[in-house]
Amino acid sequence: MKYCLVNSGLASRPGLPVGVEQWVEALGGELVAPAALATPAACARYDVIHIVCCPQNDRLIADIRNRLGWNAKTRVILSLRSVFDARPETHDHDALVAACAQADLLVAGDHATVLHYERMTGRRVHALPDPADRRRLHAEAAASGPKLDRIA
Repeated sequence: MKYCLVNSGLASRPGLPVGVEQWVEALGGELVAPAALATPAACARYDVIHIVCCPQNDRLIADIRNRLGWNAKTRVILSLRSVFDARPETHDHDALVAACAQADLLVAGDHATVLHYERMTGRRVHALPDPADRRRLHAEAAASGPKLDRIA
């Protein structure tokens, strides 16, 4: 399977051991810039195109779907931001529903977020937590000092 995660500026620290960025390593894929998917042929190189659903990506999501069409073998997956995210959600309801309509699969990291977005979009949302690189987590924790200073 050829997988890519679109880095549209949301992965400010792609080296993080946890979070959506870890899908690239877990699936042996690529972190690509939106410009790398500027043509239908570029999009069709992948079996899965994974995008974080947020207001900044609404146009990108629609553009990629338009380039692929609905009969393509490439699947578009949208990761929905957690309802527990510390950043305020500013996604307009109609824009969110329109963006989600462009996806083949919607995923969220926890059950409360799944229920929230299922109610908002009227679509099935799958609970799929982001992977974590346990080796890197352990290495970072060990480098942080005494055990009392760490949270695991």
